[in-house]
Amino acid sequence: MSIGKACVTIVVADTIVSILSGLAIFPIVFGYGLDPAAGLGLVFVTLPLAFGQMPAGAFMGTGFFVLLFFAGLASAIALTEVPVAWLRERAGWTRVGATALVSFLIWAIGLLSVFSFNELKDFHPLNGIDRYATATLYDIIDDFSANFVLVVDAILIAAFVGFWMKKETLLQELGMTDGWLYQTWMFLTRIVSPIALIVTLIATLV
Repeated sequence: MSIGKACVTIVVADTIVSILSGLAIFPIVFGYGLDPAAGLGLVFVTLPLAFGQMPAGAFMGTGFFVLLFFAGLASAIALTEVPVAWLRERAGWTRVGATALVSFLIWAIGLLSVFSFNELKDFHPLNGIDRYATATLYDIIDDFSANFVLVVDAILIAAFVGFWMKKETLLQELGMTDGWLYQTWMFLTRIVSPIALIVTLIATLV
């Protein structure tokens, strides 16, 4: 399967799952008077309530959270591959050593999120900034990752693909020919996507 077809399949499947999840979760949120803007926390607040009311809810809930754990683990493994590959190619590290270092750093940073809900819940390192006046370390990491890192990363990817990669490589990976479809895709990648992402970034940070 080409990258283009894989992307379309992933986007469609992810959108369908997201819509179905919203239809299942938000009625529970409003029914129990919970905060609909709680983000990922809804998974650990609303779904346990739902599982508690259904037959065999304990079994279904356990299965769901086990699957959620493995989904997060799989994503973490995929994300560690990039810095591990960089350490192997540029610094000459072995895969075991590079994986151990990257995993330790991720674990150490992850502890900051955990401690933000107990030992460091009253620690607000950026309280001099209105945006983060009451933000814990978890809130800062979450906001910075979701509203800055992901958007900047998308801008850099669009710039890399649109202006750096060779046309022959793109055509081969996308399974396209040099026609109107490819030219339209390049226009969206080079012009429309970066502008939309920059506007989104500015609107988020202001």
